[in-house]
Amino acid sequence: MTAENNPTDKTVQNSTEHLKPYQFKPGESGNVNGRPKNAFTIKNAIGRLADSIPEESDKSRADLLAELSWKKALAGDRWFIQYVTENKEGKPHQSQSIVTQETDELIEI
Repeated sequence: MTAENNPTDKTVQNSTEHLKPYQFKPGESGNVNGRPKNAFTIKNAIGRLADSIPEESDKSRADLLAELSWKKALAGDRWFIQYVTENKEGKPHQSQSIVTQETDELIEI
């Protein structure tokens, strides 16, 4: 059995010679025009949804979102409970202290 036919030969398994025709040439880009300006993103989708709320509504978009968040929190949705609490009360402060037993000298830089 030759090295070309032997599947356990590492030089055959790790070879990338067959990929050379598909690699980018120096100075060549795979994305010449870059990312499209109106890419399909969550941010754009949320913006479209917010814009679809009728202007004649007596509530602002923020009021509608707050009302929905409040209802979800009251229904027991844990994520919305945390969201409403953190936006009403603020995130809890977390402090950390580090105590060491070493008495090395301070090194000035």
